[in-house]
Amino acid sequence: ARNGRLDLLLIGSDAGPDRVSLRTDTMIVLSVDLSSGHAALMGIPRNLIGVPLPAESAAAVPGGRFPGMLNALYRYAMDRPDRFPGGSMRGLRAVSGAVQELLGVRLDGMAIVNLAGFVRLVDELGGLWIDIPAPLVDDRYPLEDGSALIRISFGAGCQRLDGRMALAYARSRHQDSDYGRMRRQQTVLLALRRQLDPVKLVSSAPALLEIARDDLWTSLKVASLPGIARVLRRVDPSRV
Repeated sequence: ARNGRLDLLLIGSDAGPDRVSLRTDTMIVLSVDLSSGHAALMGIPRNLIGVPLPAESAAAVPGGRFPGMLNALYRYAMDRPDRFPGGSMRGLRAVSGAVQELLGVRLDGMAIVNLAGFVRLVDELGGLWIDIPAPLVDDRYPLEDGSALIRISFGAGCQRLDGRMALAYARSRHQDSDYGRMRRQQTVLLALRRQLDPVKLVSSAPALLEIARDDLWTSLKVASLPGIARVLRRVDPSRV
């Protein structure tokens, strides 16, 4: 964070039993000023087309711009090991490089979680307290394991959601759009931040580490996590 800001790419993938490879359906850049703790969340639309690739992989596509939707870049890169550097990490490297080119911001790290990991995390925390601003109904919501389409309904107001329903609120998009979903995802992240106290999480460390092992990947080194936690603890969710 040499520029005085901590810039992290947060990715939610749709990896699951019914998926081949994965798509990066949720991409959010969290930027925190190290001195003040002031923070911003920037949602990257998954349906962007023509996003520029970095110099190391620009020759892989015509004109150096990915012709498909941005959420398909991971799989595109993974299927072409001769065109994208990074070995087994080439998919995530391609996505982070494209986001850096798009925003003109050098990222300090990334973290990616899949659908099951999100559900397990919220359940381990005892559910998510969230103030839902408006009612939401989706008659065709796909379960994360791909087994069925169900009807989900949320009323407005403060309520506690278990992991599966918190995921459904963040993931549903049939009743509005990708952009409505992006707003809800940020609402969920901020609700999580308001609820989390790093000190109180110590007792849950074994379960959280198991979730991380199974369903989370990050480029951040373990030695950097205490410093990052101190920075993030200063962030006021009401001012993001």
